[in-house]
Amino acid sequence: FSSGITSNLFKNMPNLANLNLQQTNLPIIRQADFVGLNNLHFLHLSGNHITQIETGSFLNTPNLKELYLDDAGNTINKLNFSSETTAGLSNLQRLDLARSRIETDSFWNSLPSMPNLSHLLISETGLSVIPDLAFQYNTKLQTIEMKSNSLTQLTQAQIHGPGNSLKS
Repeated sequence: FSSGITSNLFKNMPNLANLNLQQTNLPIIRQADFVGLNNLHFLHLSGNHITQIETGSFLNTPNLKELYLDDAGNTINKLNFSSETTAGLSNLQRLDLARSRIETDSFWNSLPSMPNLSHLLISETGLSVIPDLAFQYNTKLQTIEMKSNSLTQLTQAQIHGPGNSLKS
């Protein structure tokens, strides 16, 4: 997969629910990569050296519930996980970005496009700041795992939103 997913590879697989592409050397996620996967629930992209996720890459996966992008960045470029790349992920419940270097500003702006998120794993991503009201649209969040980052402060304003839904 060193050059990416073959065009229309999954076009005739409408019933596919679980796709595991872990450690397949995917460098990029393209807009047409998941065409035909309307019933996909679990997508595992862990351990790839993804440098880019194109705008609209997840528009063809409206039923995606769990997305695993842990260990998916590389040491040179940060993964740009923005509101443009997360379009189509409104039903996502679990997002795992642990140990992936992410572009933090675009990441925080992507959270409102995932209102059904209940589990967010962002440990070892290089986060140093959580903006106030970062989770205001994520009222279903139960778990936020963010260990081993460079956070120096955590305030009530930063985690406003999940409030009563967070579990210890």
